[in-house]
Amino acid sequence: MKKLVIVLVLGMIILSCSNGSDGPITGVIVDTGVHIKYLDENGNNLIDNEIVESKINIYHKINNEWVGYYRSNLDYPKGIRIDEIENERYLLLFVSGVVDGNNISETKIEFSNRNELDIIKTLIDNSNGNTIVHKVWYNGIVKWEWEWDSSKQTDRMFDIVK
Repeated sequence: MKKLVIVLVLGMIILSCSNGSDGPITGVIVDTGVHIKYLDENGNNLIDNEIVESKINIYHKINNEWVGYYRSNLDYPKGIRIDEIENERYLLLFVSGVVDGNNISETKIEFSNRNELDIIKTLIDNSNGNTIVHKVWYNGIVKWEWEWDSSKQTDRMFDIVK
């Protein structure tokens, strides 16, 4: 009887396993992160010294109005975090996914301790249920753009001198 139970359990396990022939795995990609390194005129990194996460407020442009962004249920409720990449500190900003008729989103960064505001515009591809940034403008200047040639593609990161 034990052998029969073992054979039945093994048979069920084998039959329940997929061999991958059921078709492609599909899903939704949300890729809206932009890494920004803030520098002074001498090339010194300003993050954690003058650019402090707790003094940054984020706003998304929705229906031509700036709306403060804060979602307490998320890991990063302000839509930002500080990342260290190759021993350098970057602000990771998750830009707005709300787009206008041209697939452009706008996100405002307010540095309350510096009395400064900056605007990031992004071209977002919303095809096939995905949300992927393809171009980034910082205060009207193109700072990053998607490269269709994967050998030329770079990470979505750039420096800003303050």
